[in-house]
Amino acid sequence: MFITAILFLTACSDNDATYSVKSTSPSEGENKEGVLSYKEFENLFEKLSDEVEIEGYIYKDSSDGEDAIRIDEDLSFGKRKWLTKDGESLTEPTQEMFFYENEESTRLLTITLAYTENFIGNDMLFYNISSEHDINDELSNNEIIALSYKNIVINIMQTTSTDIEMEDTQKAAESIIKYLEAY
Repeated sequence: MFITAILFLTACSDNDATYSVKSTSPSEGENKEGVLSYKEFENLFEKLSDEVEIEGYIYKDSSDGEDAIRIDEDLSFGKRKWLTKDGESLTEPTQEMFFYENEESTRLLTITLAYTENFIGNDMLFYNISSEHDINDELSNNEIIALSYKNIVINIMQTTSTDIEMEDTQKAAESIIKYLEAY
């Protein structure tokens, strides 16, 4: 009991102690080293369709750098009205899309690159597989992989009217990662 009282008094007498919480996120200076500029994002977009090959798929089309989309400002937490760098004008879109079809035209891979000024890092953000759940099979013919690369979010979506081929989405992710690592 005596020891408990001493511990209690010691804890109570440390009123002048200060505590700090150490941040586990990289400092501002560290983030800037890994962030792609908007110009680098544009260059990445311009070269991707020529330099990324996805086995069994043919590049069909892209948004060609003209994909400024008007949005409800509430959907961006009040940050912007357009999916553009400044959020206000029709210039500098922050999203670009690529479309790849398999040779039979029964599967579509839609690859979207989204630019942000914030460092995210390199990682797989999620892998959404809709099939094999207790939902209508006709509504579950899609699969999505989301990746982050520095300050870019990459979304790879497979849609089909037949069965999903998980290997195809994974091959597309591997091709994109290989391209980005060499970029």
